[in-house]
Amino acid sequence: MRYYPRWRNLLLLVVILTDAVDCDSIKKDFQGRIDINENMRDFGLTLYDQYGKIIVDEKLYFRPNLNCLDQEDRQLWEFIKSKLLQLPRQDQPLFIAQPIVKNDQTRDIIDLVYGGPTKVPRGGFYLEAGSLDGELQSVTLELEIEFGWKGLLVEANPQEFRSGLETNRNAIMVNTCLGLKQHPHFSHFNFFPSSRTGEGKGAMPGLSVEDDLSNTMEMQCLPVYSILAAIGNPKINIFVLDVEGAEFHILRTIPWSKVDIEILTVETNLVGRVIPGGSQEEVREYMESVGYIWFPHREKEHQNDMFVRKDIVKKYRVSGIYRAKTIL
Repeated sequence: MRYYPRWRNLLLLVVILTDAVDCDSIKKDFQGRIDINENMRDFGLTLYDQYGKIIVDEKLYFRPNLNCLDQEDRQLWEFIKSKLLQLPRQDQPLFIAQPIVKNDQTRDIIDLVYGGPTKVPRGGFYLEAGSLDGELQSVTLELEIEFGWKGLLVEANPQEFRSGLETNRNAIMVNTCLGLKQHPHFSHFNFFPSSRTGEGKGAMPGLSVEDDLSNTMEMQCLPVYSILAAIGNPKINIFVLDVEGAEFHILRTIPWSKVDIEILTVETNLVGRVIPGGSQEEVREYMESVGYIWFPHREKEHQNDMFVRKDIVKKYRVSGIYRAKTIL
């Protein structure tokens, strides 16, 4: 049985301050490419559980020059594809340590969007950002097991990412945070949720811009579009975005005319509370402006929202609990 350590049991936390780079001064070759590894820094990261057992022990690499590449730069796509993507092991089975618990968001997508299990498309493709260990609270696990889906799992926390690799999900996995800008950038990841909301509850570890960086580790975040381009920019049947407050900024980096994303389920209740800018209502208005219709989940807490592209609403005759305010 896999042990799930609590966040407060992480005993070693690291703050890294990475020097900024003047992108205008970086030399380019005759093809317009830059030396990504110039100015690169590495450091050893070790995390322990409350018993003193090492749970993460690895080197992390920071490439400041990477931040000079736009999200549509093919050099960035190639770097992600060659250096960061973890593919499933085809010779190993799926390993799930805990009984599968039906996820409410998953059930809403199946029932309210597709119209029931018999109408869920087989062999779909998902993107789940904030995937934790790929098992606990996963929105996409049932789709993979019951309907033969595969996908892309993105998790920033090194500990959770390593646990996720053990499950051998039928997914490409990436250990990174999703960028808040249309190019890679450095940001701080806070391991302790209580210090992120000021309320002691309501959030899990995630990106932070607070002044107190004692509980954080600097990470290099990547635009979601660049990651999708690195895997061939596939059709995304469902995009799960649950990154504890950074959702609005991430959504605004996406060039919507260049991606094929049918359905999104987004955690919106923390928007504006952790990272300045945006609100739950602004997320809903923005998604409507780029061609989606908002439908509420059936949960009473209103933590998450569903957004269904207009053509998909027509295709499956989606009505939800009640129609959202946007009229087709």
